[in-house]
Amino acid sequence: MMFLVIKNKKIILCVFLFCSFGYGQTVYVEDKNTGEVIENVSIYSSDKSKSTITNYEGKASIDDFIKSIPVIFQINGYNDLKINLNNYKEVIYIEMTPKIENLDGVVLSVARSKTAKNKIAEKVNIISAKQIKKNIIQTGAEILELSPSVRIQKSQGGGGSPVLRGFEANRVLLVVDGVRMNNAIYRSGHLQNAITISPHTLDRVEVTFGSSSVGYGSDALGGVIHYYTKTPDINSDIKNKNEFNSDFNYANTSSINNLTSN
Repeated sequence: MMFLVIKNKKIILCVFLFCSFGYGQTVYVEDKNTGEVIENVSIYSSDKSKSTITNYEGKASIDDFIKSIPVIFQINGYNDLKINLNNYKEVIYIEMTPKIENLDGVVLSVARSKTAKNKIAEKVNIISAKQIKKNIIQTGAEILELSPSVRIQKSQGGGGSPVLRGFEANRVLLVVDGVRMNNAIYRSGHLQNAITISPHTLDRVEVTFGSSSVGYGSDALGGVIHYYTKTPDINSDIKNKNEFNSDFNYANTSSINNLTSN
């Protein structure tokens, strides 16, 4: 009789262990888009009493988790997922959705807004409209003489080729409001494009020394000379504004007349 009782106890114990193992749950975590397994996924109960992580196969055992408490799946780069274990069987396949973040586009362009000089890595000289108006300027090339370290080639009639640290022509980029006046395929030697710019239409000139290939491309190997024109005041209360500038130099026998109407 005692043998039968012991035997029955063993049978009951085996049935209990079998039921325990039968209700054990295993979870597999994979990417919803690619189907690839995801390792090191943090799995924890909502009350944070139990936790585990997936292995290199994307597999984890959650036998110790209480089925009535929701389980959270979390990993960087994916949206968090919360499930209820009561809704699943022994083997659970979880698909996690990648977290997509729309980043702001990075646009390399020349803006008309002013930027503080201390935020610019390169050496930059700025020639303001006040400096341009104060001096007797005939061409856009002569404006550059107001900037230190800029040499203007004038060995011929109408000459006005800027030289930055020994670079000129196709190695110095001339820009007007973001529009290039030359590029790397221009001829070497002197380039007189700067003399075609009227100094009376300019708001400021920025001279950037050194390579500026990141912002402007390979054309700006020696530097960049950027001309910014004046911004028209469309909504001004002043209906009509006329400005006349005249200069006469007897020694050089030159005369400058400019009429601006807005």
